[in-house]
Amino acid sequence: MLEAIDDSTIIINATSAGMLGMPSFTPFDTDLICGLDVSKKIFFDFVFNPVHTSLLNYFKDKGATTIDGLWLMIYQGINALSLWLDCEVQPTEKILLELHNELEITINKRMKL
Repeated sequence: MLEAIDDSTIIINATSAGMLGMPSFTPFDTDLICGLDVSKKIFFDFVFNPVHTSLLNYFKDKGATTIDGLWLMIYQGINALSLWLDCEVQPTEKILLELHNELEITINKRMKL
């Protein structure tokens, strides 16, 4: 696994590890990769609740570019809406960032309930 992560440009967590309601763990022990330079890697965590999982935070703290699972959910929604409306939906970057921010606020509020 160490070699696979070291050789990869993009690392994706497509497991439910770290998801709300699941045990708070990572799919692998991050101590195994503590010596790797991940600063030039992209880490994509499909988990969106919570938005910032411990694994996403680990890679972010180590300098990797990180993408949280909200982006997956947002773009799935855009594609579904485009199919449903039978036209291409193309929100601006500003709208996408505002949508992400609002969703993150909502998720964080619900987590505190």
